[in-house]
Amino acid sequence: MVYSGMDLLTFLMLPCDRRQMVTQHMYHFTCRCPRCNKPQEIEHTLTGAFFADSVTPKQQKQLSTAMRTKFDALNLIDIHSVPIPLSKAGDVEPLMEFLTQFGLPSSSLRLHKNHWRLSLARNALLAKVSRLAKPEKHLTKDFFTFALDQLEAESHFVPEGHPFSVLNFRKFVALQKLLPDGLAATVQKRAVAVEDINWEVLQNTNSVWK
Repeated sequence: MVYSGMDLLTFLMLPCDRRQMVTQHMYHFTCRCPRCNKPQEIEHTLTGAFFADSVTPKQQKQLSTAMRTKFDALNLIDIHSVPIPLSKAGDVEPLMEFLTQFGLPSSSLRLHKNHWRLSLARNALLAKVSRLAKPEKHLTKDFFTFALDQLEAESHFVPEGHPFSVLNFRKFVALQKLLPDGLAATVQKRAVAVEDINWEVLQNTNSVWK
């Protein structure tokens, strides 16, 4: 049986408590799959966050509140924590602003690169940019950093060979082709250096699920 809202890549990138919220609110059952039943250490990275050493406890609270407020403004989940269709996501600029503020090593409040909020924002960003008539102005260094972070995060939570595993891979490849040759080569060099992404498996999976 296929449950609407659970047959999404973005659903797989939610932490256990959020996934359980979806199954309980929408379908009135508690999921007992291996991933929900025995959360592994990697699962906890979906909610991990770090503060710069100079940030005081009071500032931590303020930053956390601001982060949640800005995420809510992106409108990426509904009241039951179900990710909305990516086609309805907000504009590119707020998505990039959120990711830049909370997804880079220099951030005062840095969410773990696997964090579910970053994942939803990166998914929406990739979907938005790939649909733009002239996306070149958004293809910045930070954009490809976020794209690679998303592919790396998915490598931990989406089974190899699953059709979901190539959704963002296809967008990444297509957007990379829009770059000038020199910049495309630089992005490619950065991409192959990400050890957790199995590019060969992604390419083979992409061929199978065309």
